[in-house]
Amino acid sequence: MSAVPPRKNFFQGQVSTEMLVAVIMVLFLFLIVQLFIEQTNIDARRNQQNVQEDEVCTKLSTIITYMSSNPPYTETRFELLLDTNVINGRIFVGDAFCGFLGRAQNVQLYPGVVKAFDVNGIVVFTNDLNYSPLQTPSGAPGSGSNQSGGILLLIDDQNNTWSMEVQSDDALYASSHDDSSVDPDWVEFRFTNLGLSPANIITEVLFLAKHFESSHLGLNGSKNRVQCWDGATWVDVNAYTPVFTETYFQSGNLVSCISDWNAANNARFRMTYEPNGVGDTISIDYGRVDVNYTQVGSLIDLWELQTDLPQPVDFRTDINSTSNTFGPLLGNDGWDWNANVYGGTLSSAVYFNSDPDADGSNADSVVGVPKRLEIKLGGGVSGSPSDPDDNATIGMAASGSYGVQFDITPSQWALIQSGSQLLFTFTYMVDADAGWGNSLDAGEEAWVKVRFGNDSLMNYLGSDLDSGADEDATNEIWWSYQPSDDSGFYYEDVSSYVSGAGTYYLDMGGGLSDWDNTKEGLGIYIDNINLVVI
Repeated sequence: MSAVPPRKNFFQGQVSTEMLVAVIMVLFLFLIVQLFIEQTNIDARRNQQNVQEDEVCTKLSTIITYMSSNPPYTETRFELLLDTNVINGRIFVGDAFCGFLGRAQNVQLYPGVVKAFDVNGIVVFTNDLNYSPLQTPSGAPGSGSNQSGGILLLIDDQNNTWSMEVQSDDALYASSHDDSSVDPDWVEFRFTNLGLSPANIITEVLFLAKHFESSHLGLNGSKNRVQCWDGATWVDVNAYTPVFTETYFQSGNLVSCISDWNAANNARFRMTYEPNGVGDTISIDYGRVDVNYTQVGSLIDLWELQTDLPQPVDFRTDINSTSNTFGPLLGNDGWDWNANVYGGTLSSAVYFNSDPDADGSNADSVVGVPKRLEIKLGGGVSGSPSDPDDNATIGMAASGSYGVQFDITPSQWALIQSGSQLLFTFTYMVDADAGWGNSLDAGEEAWVKVRFGNDSLMNYLGSDLDSGADEDATNEIWWSYQPSDDSGFYYEDVSSYVSGAGTYYLDMGGGLSDWDNTKEGLGIYIDNINLVVI
């Protein structure tokens, strides 16, 4: 009798298949639920982004409308949530387009506190909370001056200093209080360097202040004086009458006190006062020094706009550039700009205020707002890497430069051959956070660089300041291992770099080694550039 083969359990196989299908269905449903949750989150984030963009658009529209109805000069501050670009009167927030507003200056803004100004009918936005547009008071007596310097520091007898809210005729005051241990009390004005050289013979110096005093100030005219620093001592130059409402003070010609180019570059004035009681104040709204001079020697044409002449090139109106062709013999077309000229590779971490959208054109230039050339380097530039720490163990992670091509004529070359100097001068400021709010740390090195030469050789001016740090091998004008706010005036005879009449090139800017924070970076601000054979 043969063995009966075992019967196949049909129902057991069916149950196993059904369980597998059930598991697959559960996994499928789980995946669908996860996708639904993720899509819901994406939609929520998109909706939140849209709401924030709408809020920023509404806020900017409201501010512009408010300022338009409160001329001629107003200021406000507000919190910005998102990166914002203002281009040709149009405001872009993230992916949103706020519409055509028309009255806003071109600018690139970052999240944080933003200041807004209405200046002559144009609304100006800035992340730099120390910035105020240098606007000549409309009621001030005209001086017809060639130079006008903004306040560098305002100091009182208690050694208090203020950020420059006294740069503009805006009814925002710095107040100096009575100090009972000082008689008389005083406020000192120190002005930015004008970039003058021995080629400038001073003919007129005028000091202007807009001020008022509290209602209990004494009227003792013998103690209400304007004083001028002559380089050795304070000299009484004018008396003034204290008043209880805002008024202008305009000095006479102070050339007997400030008689040469160096003193004009470092102008200092005091207003003394003596109140009747402790706590009374003198309040400063605005201050300015104007300098007239005659030019000696033969100027090298550095493409300053006609409306801003005479040189030094001070960018009061804007930058003069017909095409951006950086480098010698690449185009006699005005001012140029370029990234990583002195070292580095991170072009996305370099911002030029001649070209905020980095398209190579100065059509959106904002040089005329701060009235200077600006280079900003680091994590605050839109699209830059936020954390390149240690990427630049030697030298720069990023650098930027402005340059201009010019000609030395046969007659100027003849003067140089006969012993005349070719003087190069300029002023610079170093901003250790570029207005973004995060200052650079120790080891995040910074440089200010200048080159002069031609298509055969570009010579680095200055000296090898960073040699002990084993950094880059070329000279610099300024260098710091831990950058902090600074300013300077540079002066050099560059005639040894001239080999004959012809075409030459000058560039200036700087670099940054690294940064380890978003919105951390360096500002290099350049002004009052001059070349003259003397």
